[in-house]
Amino acid sequence: MEKSTKWIIGIGSVMLIGTGVGLWLYNKSKDKANSGDNKDKDKDKDKDNKDKDNSGSGDTYNPAPSYTPSSSGVPFTNTAEGNKFRAWVNKTHLSYAKSIKLDVMGSYNNSFIKKAWAEYGDEYQKSTGTQSVPKTANSNFTDLLKNTGLVANKDNIAIAKFNGGKNTAQFYTNGRIFIFDSNKKNVAKGNYANGGRQISIDGMSPISSNSVWANLENIIK
Repeated sequence: MEKSTKWIIGIGSVMLIGTGVGLWLYNKSKDKANSGDNKDKDKDKDKDNKDKDNSGSGDTYNPAPSYTPSSSGVPFTNTAEGNKFRAWVNKTHLSYAKSIKLDVMGSYNNSFIKKAWAEYGDEYQKSTGTQSVPKTANSNFTDLLKNTGLVANKDNIAIAKFNGGKNTAQFYTNGRIFIFDSNKKNVAKGNYANGGRQISIDGMSPISSNSVWANLENIIK
């Protein structure tokens, strides 16, 4: 074989090997990049799932959105209210809080806070001034039933539909009122007095008249 032919074969072999190595390095680099993209996608997916888990809101329809005893277990409607109780338990009954693993901050309606509420809910209401008026002494709620013709349900809540059934008002024995729209979204909350003849919605001037129903209609105008 001539010397020039050997050189050509040698150079061709080197080029072929170089091309193969180059393709291998390229594919490996591409796989690594794809792996990184997949990890980022997984992280984004995990983040989305966490955001969904933490998307709860206190403005949703709840049969007991105030400091009123109910069969649902706790009276809280949002994390802020729940954390106040959690902090109180951890400060007042630290040993108990540790024994049931009740953190200072967390869910407002999970099994841990429900257990703590069952144990110290009454004491918490007394110490913070949020205790409901005893049923036998709550003339405000009794007068509300008389003024509206409503009947309290098993949780001692008076529920009134108005505005052609588009809105619902929930009256509680402790003088609190919550109003929801047709999608069960909380649109207003406040206090009522004189059996509902005076309603003070948070952020609004008090509304008064001899008709509870008229007061309710005026709230949503």
